[in-house]
Amino acid sequence: MKKIFIRTLLTTLTALCLIFIFTNSLMDGIKSTAASTSVTQVVQQVVNKIDSNVKVSTLFIRKLGHFSEYLLFGFLLTLTYKSYQFDKNNLFYIPLIIAICCPIIDECLQLIPSSRMCSVWDMLLDMSGEAVGVGIAVLIFIVIYKRLKKKNNAQNGET
Repeated sequence: MKKIFIRTLLTTLTALCLIFIFTNSLMDGIKSTAASTSVTQVVQQVVNKIDSNVKVSTLFIRKLGHFSEYLLFGFLLTLTYKSYQFDKNNLFYIPLIIAICCPIIDECLQLIPSSRMCSVWDMLLDMSGEAVGVGIAVLIFIVIYKRLKKKNNAQNGET
């Protein structure tokens, strides 16, 4: 029962993350720029509390948004895939294939609304974010595996 709940939760979170990404891509240029400007203003207020001489650019926030949303997606996708306990030897191939396809679809979606364009650089940035997200998940799995192995060895009297 616990496995089914975790699978359902992770699958839902992963789907919601992808829906969020695709929804942002379907915004027209004016709405997208307004959203980025609003986020930039909030970040600038926070940065001003630390150092008022630092200027946060909207372009930086947009690119950070691309990277961050795909980092989260890559992380969740890997956890979701792992929750289904597929062949452990091929654990990360399928999420990586999906991770390559989603940014391509995402950028192509931006051709639908007015004032938007498809960018190969954004695709690469998205894929980089996914790779980092997958990498973080893999590192977590490695740490957990080593701790469990160490615990089992200690219980069995091995060193």
